[in-house]
Amino acid sequence: MLIHLHPPLSQNASRHQQQGVVLLMALIMLVALTLAGIALVRSVDTSNLVAGNLAFKQAATSSADRGTEDAVAFINANKPALKLGDDLANGYRRYAAGPVGTQTWSAFFDAIPAGEKKTVAADSVGNSIEYVVHRLCNPPVAPSTIPSCAVAQTAASNDGNKAGDFDFPIVTSQTYYRITTKVTGPRNTTSFTQTVVSM
Repeated sequence: MLIHLHPPLSQNASRHQQQGVVLLMALIMLVALTLAGIALVRSVDTSNLVAGNLAFKQAATSSADRGTEDAVAFINANKPALKLGDDLANGYRRYAAGPVGTQTWSAFFDAIPAGEKKTVAADSVGNSIEYVVHRLCNPPVAPSTIPSCAVAQTAASNDGNKAGDFDFPIVTSQTYYRITTKVTGPRNTTSFTQTVVSM
């Protein structure tokens, strides 16, 4: 005679209920892990995008040096003529101009007609470079007119009373120029630089 022992009915029911709870918990954990994975992927993508944008911005700012060097070469080659008049085809004005009121430098630069900005050939990564040069004077006067043009700062002579003291000679024949360079590159990258040179 065979005797089959069955566990009590209440234990069987308890096992079935536990198996259902485990499945539910597994599904909840799977959803949580999926959401965490998506968040991680988005975070990495955003970090890569930001790093790429910073690299493009840095490249655009570095390319502005080409515009500045071109402008300095133009000023050196044309110094006598620059005192007499504007050379708009080369982006030069013999007096200073800038943003008015709440206007930004970007809006001011963009408002300058295309024929009054000097364009430098695009570099190897596709950055286009434009610049304008303003002599730092009020509307047209000779550079020697002290009240109307920027001049070297004066320094009191100390006659070298202490070790390491210097006398700073004042050069009044120098003219000051402001070079504003705009670089436009990939991904709508825009960079502005300004350089003041004296010659």
